[in-house]
Amino acid sequence: MVQPKSQDREEFFKLYEISRVINSSLDLKTVLQFIMNITNDIFKAEAGSIMLINSEGKLIIEVAQGLSEEVIRNTEVVLGEGIAGWVAQKGEPLLLDGKVEDSRFTALVDRKDVIKSSLCVPLKTKEKIIGVLMLRNPTSSPKFTTDHLRFLSAIADQAAIAVENARLYRGEKERVEEMVRLNETLSYEKMKVEAILSSMADALVVTNLSGDILTTNPAAERIFGIDRSLLLGRSYQLLFSGIGLEDLWKKGLHGKTSFTEISLKKPKELFFRVIVSPMRNVDGAVQGVIFLLQDITELKRVTQMKSEIVSMVTHDLKTPLTSIQGFVEVILSRDLPPETLHNYLVIVNEETVRLVRLINNLLDLAKLEAGEFKLNQRPVDLIKIIRSIIPTLTLRSSNHEIVFVPPAFVPKVFADEDLIIQVLNNLLSNAIKYSPEGGKITINLRWSENLVEVDISDQGIGIPHEKLPRLFDRFYRVDSKASKGIAGTGLGLANVKYIVEAHGGHLRVRSGEGKGSTFTFSLPVAAG
Repeated sequence: MVQPKSQDREEFFKLYEISRVINSSLDLKTVLQFIMNITNDIFKAEAGSIMLINSEGKLIIEVAQGLSEEVIRNTEVVLGEGIAGWVAQKGEPLLLDGKVEDSRFTALVDRKDVIKSSLCVPLKTKEKIIGVLMLRNPTSSPKFTTDHLRFLSAIADQAAIAVENARLYRGEKERVEEMVRLNETLSYEKMKVEAILSSMADALVVTNLSGDILTTNPAAERIFGIDRSLLLGRSYQLLFSGIGLEDLWKKGLHGKTSFTEISLKKPKELFFRVIVSPMRNVDGAVQGVIFLLQDITELKRVTQMKSEIVSMVTHDLKTPLTSIQGFVEVILSRDLPPETLHNYLVIVNEETVRLVRLINNLLDLAKLEAGEFKLNQRPVDLIKIIRSIIPTLTLRSSNHEIVFVPPAFVPKVFADEDLIIQVLNNLLSNAIKYSPEGGKITINLRWSENLVEVDISDQGIGIPHEKLPRLFDRFYRVDSKASKGIAGTGLGLANVKYIVEAHGGHLRVRSGEGKGSTFTFSLPVAAG
């Protein structure tokens, strides 16, 4: 045991050694155990403990020697209560001899053994008390002295710094771990956001307050044909130059949401509904502007189609109805010669047939698009079908020659016979209609291992090259000088396309203005 009034030099070296040891670790529990071991060893104490103030402002035993597990576990001291509570509250060290009878202290434990002397010093950093260090000796050992109290206080100062450092380290470690957890959470949330943005069909462009692009999604890259890496940090006007979205962007900066419609040619014309809205932070302050582009090309097409339907109904349906009404009124109001009456009735009948055909085309197209056409497929002989419909078509036009020289053998196709007759009738009727000067219409068959192809060629007015991409659209009719006066609804070829593709085949056309046209469709060969 250290002798009273030990030399300052000896104490200095011991303090140095204590400081070196207890500051060799930043783990709080390890540091506290170091302090406990060193002080008990130096002072040859029978028992000791280090108590720290917890988050509730109470002293609890963190480490101890010579105390039971029950005492360590159950001790909880309010500041000002007992010896430890008094030292922690006052910040003054205490040297006590024998059993404490001082009224300042409340006895927290009813001890049966006799304590010869004890020491209790505060652990203090920057005038802040963080706990106490206590040692006690039984009657069999020499008493502690004021020199012991002074030296333990010096050790406690070093210990308090080490404890505070360990606490700071633990706090920083916990903060780092929390940051890692937050980072993992943010990374996961970022992945979710990126996944959502990547899967969005709508294009997204986000700018900062200066108009520089902060982020885009793959849909925007596809629409504008520019890689994301080339967009980041560039002005949004790089994408929207000449479109006139500057006013909407400025409204976004002022916290307003705006809408407009634009068209882009990338390379075909596409239509978009643009929503421009402010991007706000958690406090509601505007931090940038968000452009959301919704592709409404199909909606525009449907709207246009509806307009075309209305136009078609008011024109193509009205024309035969007007004709029928007019001739019926004449027949009812006049006494007509038999020959004239017959001619008028023939016209009424033709107009009625035309009207029924138009309505049927509309109904057929609606069924095809709705998937309500059930294919009654079986092996079908194309040569037999073509030969059966040629006479009827020849009777309708005496100035056209329909030429069909079939090959020696063509395998049967797997198809719905009634629908294929409809396809052939549509294509051959078109060939006749768009060859107003007459001429030769040729039907050719050829086949490969899996497909039979049918060519229907005419020597008619042909189709301008720029009109070909929309030829199979519903209600689309080629608008040219050569086709003026030729009646039609623009439904026949759309029906043909749906029927052929429903069979797993393909439809294509080769044509040039004034050079005639060749329509080719394919059908799958029947198995076996």
